[in-house]
Amino acid sequence: MNEEVIKKIEEHFGKLDTSYGKEYSFLGMMIRFLGVGKFEIDMTEMESITAFGEDYNSWKKVAAPVAKYLHSINPYSRKLDEEKK
Repeated sequence: MNEEVIKKIEEHFGKLDTSYGKEYSFLGMMIRFLGVGKFEIDMTEMESITAFGEDYNSWKKVAAPVAKYLHSINPYSRKLDEEKK
């Protein structure tokens, strides 16, 4: 992002913390830029995921969050116990 764009955004929202590089931590996600048009988002350390105490390594990996099933609710899935709610 160039300085001119950052300046315009800051005029509206106020001072921003900015950083430059190939790796960023944002809302608990690690975002890595791998090359032109390629990046990786790693959410394995997100507190909201690890708090459930489940094995996230067995979760299905997806290329993009656009698959139809990602936003579907399985009516037959087990309910969270009180401790995890």
